[in-house]
Amino acid sequence: MSWSPTSNNGMQYGPQYRYASGSRNMGYRSAGPSAQQSLPVKSKSSTVRNLFYQYANDPSDNLPGRIGPNGVVRLLQDVKAEPTDCSVLIFAWKCKAQTQCEFSVDEWNTGLTAIRCSDLNDLRAWFKNARNHIQNPADFKDFYKFTFTYAKSLAQRGLPLDVAIAYWQIIYDGNTRVNHWIQWLQNENKSGITQDEWDSFGAFIRQVKADFSNYDETWPTRIDDYVEFCKSGK
Repeated sequence: MSWSPTSNNGMQYGPQYRYASGSRNMGYRSAGPSAQQSLPVKSKSSTVRNLFYQYANDPSDNLPGRIGPNGVVRLLQDVKAEPTDCSVLIFAWKCKAQTQCEFSVDEWNTGLTAIRCSDLNDLRAWFKNARNHIQNPADFKDFYKFTFTYAKSLAQRGLPLDVAIAYWQIIYDGNTRVNHWIQWLQNENKSGITQDEWDSFGAFIRQVKADFSNYDETWPTRIDDYVEFCKSGK
């Protein structure tokens, strides 16, 4: 995404993967699905850990014992996923990641256990179908709430508007109603997004009809202002 900061080599990435660069890792060889099925638990655990270290400790990241931005870029190249694809954010959610574009070994183990993957072939297949994991309303709600905390810096109480917009675009991927909301925000209101506004908008899109016929006044002021704007036909 063009608004995001760039790495030293000038490459641009989305909000999840800022300052990222690096070459593709060519060293990992998967055991393959049939071999994986026969692996004992201890062997699977070792395979998961070894896979982690294919991407951790990248010299350009200077993050000992962690996968950093350059390691993440190599991982995404290997699983054939774009940095701005929602599957990447879903993977971070499954890992319970605390920091954008970084994974600890514990987070990695948590994620791969949750998605039942132990090698690169598994991960490739999982990334292709990652959106299936947020089809359940309860899962989507948890994923959506995770995104706010994941996206903001520790020093911030809310999200800068451009960051919130970038993540809405990743999550909702061309949804017409969301795009209209984003356009209104960009034209009418430049302030950041609070957690209440973030959470409420997720509920608003799920619950309120496109014609606002079931809308009431229990929503945050910014959403009230948006609905008033839409009803005015401006």
